[in-house]
Amino acid sequence: MDKLIFKTSGLRGRANLIINPDIALRIGKAFAYWIKNKYNAKDFYVYLGYDNRRNSEIIADTISASLISSGINVIRFNEIVPTPLVIHATVNNESHGGIMITGSHLPATDNGIILFDHTGNYYKGELEEHDVAYVDWQYLGKISYATSEISEYKIFIINQAKKLNIVENSWKVLIDTVHGPMREYLKLAVSQFTENIVYINEEYDDTFPGRNSEPTPVSITPAKIKLIEQECDIGIATDMDGDRVLFITKSGEIISGDYLGAILANIFWKRYPEIPIVAPINTSNVIEIAAKKVDGKIHYCNVGPPSIILAIREQAAKFGFEETGKYIFSDIGIWPDSAISTLFLVSLLQSSGKSLDDFLHDYIKLYSLKEKIAAPQELGAKVVDILVEEWNKDIVTLKQFIEKLKEKYNLRINITSFDEITDLRINSINSMDGLRINLSNNSYLMIRPSGTENYIRVFCEYPDNEKVEILSNLGISIVNKLMNYIINNN
Repeated sequence: MDKLIFKTSGLRGRANLIINPDIALRIGKAFAYWIKNKYNAKDFYVYLGYDNRRNSEIIADTISASLISSGINVIRFNEIVPTPLVIHATVNNESHGGIMITGSHLPATDNGIILFDHTGNYYKGELEEHDVAYVDWQYLGKISYATSEISEYKIFIINQAKKLNIVENSWKVLIDTVHGPMREYLKLAVSQFTENIVYINEEYDDTFPGRNSEPTPVSITPAKIKLIEQECDIGIATDMDGDRVLFITKSGEIISGDYLGAILANIFWKRYPEIPIVAPINTSNVIEIAAKKVDGKIHYCNVGPPSIILAIREQAAKFGFEETGKYIFSDIGIWPDSAISTLFLVSLLQSSGKSLDDFLHDYIKLYSLKEKIAAPQELGAKVVDILVEEWNKDIVTLKQFIEKLKEKYNLRINITSFDEITDLRINSINSMDGLRINLSNNSYLMIRPSGTENYIRVFCEYPDNEKVEILSNLGISIVNKLMNYIINNN
C-alpha cells in the first residue's frame, strides 16, 4: 500500500494481506506524528481497542508498539470491545485520539483501522508519513490498560436510559449482535426495560456463521424469522462493531435506516424547528416527504460518518443519520452507537404509546436497492466524472441523458428494455458525492465510488417494487458500459 488513505470509515483491506503488521507500524508512527503536531501537550495519550476478528489483536499489538516507540502513551483495552466504547473513552477522558481495529460491517476476510481525534470524529484523508526516527529510550511512551473505561461506558448507557425516561415493560426483544463485541452492551441497554430477551448469533465467532456482519434486510432475515416464531415485540440487529443497527417490527417488517431516520427526525423538527437534521446525499426521498409535512429542514452532506459528524457540528444540529443504520444524537454523543439508538427508539415508543408498525404506516412505501460493482476506486471515480460532466440543464428526461451517453461513448445499452422508467422527468441533479439523479415520482438513481472498498455503488429508489429493479439494472448497465469504454480507450 503506497499511501495511508483513510476513507469514509477508516483504512480497510484483506486481513493479514493488506491490514498486516507492516501497515500497522506505519500507521502508528504516522498517527503519532500527526498527534504531536496537532496538540500542544507535554504527554500524549491514545486509546486503543480491537474486535474479535482473526488478526485484530495482532494489529493492536503492532500499532501499540509503534506508538510507544514514537513517544505516545497508549491506553489499551485488554479485551474485545465495540467501536462506540472506544470513542466514548476517547472523548470522556480527554485523550488526544483513539484507534479501533475492526472490519465493522465488512466480510470475515477483511479488517480495518479507524482513527479518531480527541472529539471522537473519524480521521479522513491521507495520513502523511515522515522520515522521523523513533524516540530515545527515556522518551518512550507508556502502556496502561483500560479498566474503569468499560464501567464508565456501562454507566453512560444506564444514565441515558434514565434521562430518556425508559420504564420497565413486558416486551419480548430479539437481539442479533452478529457474533461481535456489542453483545454485552446492547444486552445492558435492553435490560433497562425488559429481561425477556431472545438471542441469535450471540456467541463470539470471527467467521460469522450466522450471517454477514452488515445488517441488511437480506442478511437479517433469519432474525426476522426467529422474531416471528418467538412472537417478539421488536428485533434489534447490529453490525459486528456495534455502531450500525436495524430494527424489526412486531409484524416482521425490517425498517431501513432511511425510514427510522425519518421517524426520529420528526422529534427534532418539532423540538427545534429552526435547526436542520443532517443526512448524507444517498438518503431516501422519504426524508423529503417527511420534512414537507412539518416544514422541517434538512442539511445534506457527503456519505460517511466523518462528513456527517462534521456537518452536525457546523450546523449545530441535534440529530444526523445515514441509511446504513447509524444515528447520531449530538446532545448524547457525537458518534453512532447501537445501544443509544435502541434506547432513544424505545423512549419514543413508550412515550407515544405507538408501535413501530404504527409509525411505519405513516410513511409512503418506497422501495430501494443497493448494488455494488467491483472496480478499482480510480476507475470508479472516472465513471462518475463522466456522468457529472455530461449532464446539463437542457436534459429533461432520463431517456435523454442515456441517449447522450450512448452517442458520445458508443455505449450498447438497449434503451427499449428500460422504457417503463426512462420517460420520467429529471427534477434535479446533485454531484455532491457521486451523481444523484432525482426523478419526478419520488424515485432516484445514484452512482458513486465506494469510500471504503473497491466498488462502484448503485443506489436507487422507486415507489414500485418491480420497477426499482429495472432502475437498478439501468444504473448497473451504465456503470459497466462506461467502465469498458474507459478501459478500452486508455
